[in-house]
Order: sequence, then structure tokens, then C-alpha cells
Amino acid sequence: MKESEKFEEWYKGYFICSLSPASPLLISDNKTIEGKSLRMLEICKMILDNPKQDDEAIRREIALRFFITMRVALDYLNYAKLVLDKWHRKI
Repeated sequence: MKESEKFEEWYKGYFICSLSPASPLLISDNKTIEGKSLRMLEICKMILDNPKQDDEAIRREIALRFFITMRVALDYLNYAKLVLDKWHRKI
């Protein structure tokens, strides 16, 4: 099993469930919030699948794949790193 597949299991099975009960992801029916969670999962998997790719290249790929600005892509990239740090501390 690839590392990104293990991460996906952890993300869906542990990380989402460990969020605060007040988290917008858990209490909202908003598709935008759900989309952010799915994008975060995909970005984390991109990082895990391409560990040697530099941040700027990943940022450009995020912007192109999800049709978002470079600033938003940087925000996603930084948040994904926080999630991955939490994952690495758990395994």
C-alpha cells in the first residue's frame, strides 16, 4: 500500500473525526467547505507522491489543477504541510 493511500485512510478515518465539533466541515452542509476538505486531501497526496518536488512547483500544480490563485495555492500548501506534520507524528 502506497504512503498516500495510508494517508487517505488516516485523513478520512482519524483526522476528520478528530476535528472540533464546532468545525465548519462537521456542522455545515456547505459544498464549498466539503470541497476544501477534498482539495486538502488531494494536495497532501500530491506532496506524498512527489516528495522531491519543490514547493514552488507543487504550488503551481495546485493552482492549475484546482483553478485557484497562486496566493490561495500557497495557503493550501502551507495547511497541507500542517496536516502532514500531524500525520507523521501519529505514525
